[in-house]
Amino acid sequence: MERYLAHFTVMNEILMIRDFKLQVDPYVSYLALTSMILKNDKWDEKVQEVRSDVLEKVRNPQELTDAYMNEYVGRLRALKQEYISAYIELHKKHRLDLNGDEQKQKLLKGNIKHNLDMLTDISGLIYSKPYEKLLDRLLELKTCFSLIEDDILMSPLCPHCGYTPNENEQPVFGVVEDIEKSMEELLFQWENTIVELLEDDKIKEENIELLDKNQRQALEYISKNHRLPDKIDSFLISTIKVLMKGLDKVEITAEALVRAVFKGGPVTVEDMKQRMSDYIDELVKGMDINRVRIILK
Repeated sequence: MERYLAHFTVMNEILMIRDFKLQVDPYVSYLALTSMILKNDKWDEKVQEVRSDVLEKVRNPQELTDAYMNEYVGRLRALKQEYISAYIELHKKHRLDLNGDEQKQKLLKGNIKHNLDMLTDISGLIYSKPYEKLLDRLLELKTCFSLIEDDILMSPLCPHCGYTPNENEQPVFGVVEDIEKSMEELLFQWENTIVELLEDDKIKEENIELLDKNQRQALEYISKNHRLPDKIDSFLISTIKVLMKGLDKVEITAEALVRAVFKGGPVTVEDMKQRMSDYIDELVKGMDINRVRIILK
């Protein structure tokens, strides 16, 4: 009889463990995945704590009472809900919503980007790296406005975009506006460069004669208004390229200029003037200085 009771007790404990695992496994598996997604030490501690409790109770199945199982499942459910709320909040911060995506698409299809794209073709006059960085930053912004809580009840990742939190990722709020403002400022700088080119005496004296009637007409708007047209076309770009023929472009960087003038230490006013002069003389050595145009990259 004692042997029978012992077997019965063991079987009962096995059934209790089975029932317990059936209730908690979906939550435990889900939470284990969240640790790999969030990669947050505090969150890992919470998940490890509830997982440790599972192992402890399985070793002592007599403690798996209905009251305890209900309480434990409630803890798992609350922790899962905490993750869902946190994930949705992070998702909102790092994904463009409908309005944000509309702003992005408007900028990508608008005149500002079009004009910058056109002007980058004037490689001898326009330094395009700042624009390329802005464009890359804009294109890196991802859109997802479809996520709802039900989407991540069974799997902890957004099924629409697969968003995974990254500590190096910046929030998207206001980024499109910042990029647009920077693009406007860059376009203004490039516009001034073109206007100054057209007002250059050397250009007026020698290169205007290289243009035909249609090309000269293309420049009339700029000369009259001291600004570029609202939408630049390829004909204007090719005309500006013709104007630049015969000019010698010398490109320098701010870093190279600083090294040449300061040479790693303080400098007097006279020495600074002399070093600047020597640096420029070296750059244009052998060139007709009337045809040289120095471009800061």
